[in-house]
Amino acid sequence: MKISMRGPWSCRSLLAAVGAVGLLVAVAGSAAAEDLERAHLLEVRNAVLKEGKVALEKAIKTAEKSGKPVAASYDLKDGKLRLSVWVATPGGPAEVVIDHKSGKVVGTPAPLTGADAAAAKAAETALATAKLSLADAVLKEKPDKKSKGISVTVATADGRPKGTLVYAVPGPTSGAWSMSVGYFLD
Repeated sequence: MKISMRGPWSCRSLLAAVGAVGLLVAVAGSAAAEDLERAHLLEVRNAVLKEGKVALEKAIKTAEKSGKPVAASYDLKDGKLRLSVWVATPGGPAEVVIDHKSGKVVGTPAPLTGADAAAAKAAETALATAKLSLADAVLKEKPDKKSKGISVTVATADGRPKGTLVYAVPGPTSGAWSMSVGYFLD
């Protein structure tokens, strides 16, 4: 079978056009995913400011009874606010759920599996050289008493523990949250 291109489209220009459309779709998809992530974070932020009575650092301290905290976050599950702390235990990484109103542990720690377990183990490795506990690092990095921590994660960068703290800033929804990324665990 022979394909013949006539008119303004050559094979090369057609391939370039198809490639450009593919790139635009990929960029648009990436932008759409970012927009969804921002919308979700805004939703979590609003729920934390409205319903979250327990400070992230307090939840981390509470979870210490179950293991060494390596990450913590508020999130929405089935439309309801949820506060959880990942801990390292001798039996492997686990998730401790904290009641966001009372600050008490809900149920028993659940073992983490798959990508979550791998992320928790990586955070545990990163925290092995940290000079501050996760709770103390959150307290140190929060800009003021009115801001509320939404999540804190840790990874290794340049051989040092590098943390990411996302916190809700009270006020209008534009500029609704701030993020601190750095070596604040040293």
